[in-house]
Order: sequence, then structure tokens, then C-alpha cells
Amino acid sequence: MLDRLIVGSKEAAMLLGITPQHFFGLIKAHRVPYEQRGKPGTPWRFNRNELLRWWGEYQERATSPNAKKHGDHRERKAAAEAEMAEIQLAQIKRELIPVAEIMPPIERRLTVLRQQLLAVPSKLGPVCNPSDPDLARKTLDEGIRQLLDEFSTGLEAEIAV
Repeated sequence: MLDRLIVGSKEAAMLLGITPQHFFGLIKAHRVPYEQRGKPGTPWRFNRNELLRWWGEYQERATSPNAKKHGDHRERKAAAEAEMAEIQLAQIKRELIPVAEIMPPIERRLTVLRQQLLAVPSKLGPVCNPSDPDLARKTLDEGIRQLLDEFSTGLEAEIAV
């Protein structure tokens, strides 16, 4: 159980939704709580709960009116430039693909899949129940349509998040 609470630097970065490079920048610039300090031959170790608590406080401080009023504009500019550089690098490495670029092929493949699934009852109904192929077709059709509806509803819910 305790092992699950302790994470390395890469897992910590993933947990926070940032790159490892960004995370190491935070370690250098801010007081990130750690269980074990990294040094040659010894990896950094972080308590997951403490890290998440710190991250929430850090985000709150970063977005507070006082931080905007009194914060160092050069630091904010450098952080924004670093974030943009990370995004550009991810795009170059094809680790980050614009939604407008990826959606058309996904939509085409999902349309083909839907058409093929809806064709299953006509093809397999007579094979599944030769004595009553209409019943088999109807049962298969209802099951496949329910599956497609649940998939569509679940997808809409995930995208809304």
C-alpha cells in the first residue's frame, strides 16, 4: 500500500499533467515536497498525497490576485515561453496532434465500424438461428444498437469533461 503512495519523478509529472522537464523546473524553483532527494545513482521519490496537496496549493497561489499583482512578470513570461516550447516540441515529435487534424480520420473509421456493426444482424441472423432468422436478426440488431447508443453516450460524457 505504501509503495503506491511513493512515486518517481516521471510518475509525479504524469500525475500533475506536466512534462518531466517542467516538473524538474518546479523542483528547482519551488519547494516541492519529496521523500527522497535525487542525486547521482539515487532517484527522486515523492509521496503522492503530499505532492497533490502541494500542487493544489501551488496552483491556487499562482492564480491568486496577489500573485498576479505582485508576481514577477519575467518569471510568468519565462514560464509561458517554456510551456509554449514544450507544446511546440510535442507537436514536432507528433506526441501532440491538433484535434482538427486527428478528428476526420477517427470519424471516418468510426463511421465504417458503425456501418459494419449494423450489417451484422442481416449477415449472421440466419446462421445464428436457422429456424427463426427474423428473431435472431431482431435480437442482434437490438443488442448492437444498444451498444452503439451506450458508446455514443459515454463518448459524449467523456468529451464534455
